[in-house]
Amino acid sequence: MARSTIDCWIRCCPSCGYCAPALSKDSPQAKSIVKSEEYRQQLDNKAYPKLANHFLCWAMIQEATGDYSAAAWAAVHAAWACDDQNAQEASRLCRLKAIQLFQEANGASNLSQTGAQEALMADLLRRSGQFDQVESVCQEGLKQNPEKIIQQILTFQMTLARQQDKECHRIDEVEPGSAPD
Repeated sequence: MARSTIDCWIRCCPSCGYCAPALSKDSPQAKSIVKSEEYRQQLDNKAYPKLANHFLCWAMIQEATGDYSAAAWAAVHAAWACDDQNAQEASRLCRLKAIQLFQEANGASNLSQTGAQEALMADLLRRSGQFDQVESVCQEGLKQNPEKIIQQILTFQMTLARQQDKECHRIDEVEPGSAPD
C-alpha cells in the first residue's frame, strides 16, 4: 500500500471505539480491551493525532493477543501519523513503543530481506534520538552480508546517527558509494 493512503489503513467504530484495519474482524480479547480504562485514555489522548491514537489502540489489541510484530507495526504507523502532523514528541514515543514491541517479538518484523530488520531498528532508534545504539545495530546487519542497497541504508543510518540527525530521510538520499565493498 502506498504511504499516502495511511488514513485508510485503520478504522475506528464510532459507537464502541474499536480500532482495527477491518472492523468486521475482532479477537475474543478485543471487547474487554476496548472497554479498559487504558484503551479509552489512548483513544482520546490529546497528545497524539487522532489517527495515531487509532493505530496505538490497534497496537494495544495486538499486543494483548500476543502478536507483537503486528503491534509494533501499528506503533510504527502511529509514528508516521504523528510525523504527518508534526507531532514530534508523540512520534518519538510511538517509535520507542515500536522498538519495545519488536524486541518483544524477538525481532520478527516480517521483513524478508537480510539486514532489513536491522535497518528498520536503526531508523527507529535514530529517529527517537537513541544515537548511541544505532551503530551496533547497523554493524549487526552488515555482518549478515545483505544486498547492496541494505548495506547502503545501514551505512547511511550510522552516518546520520553520528550527526545526531533525527529527521526523516528518503531512500534516494542514500549515497551509491556509501556501502562497504
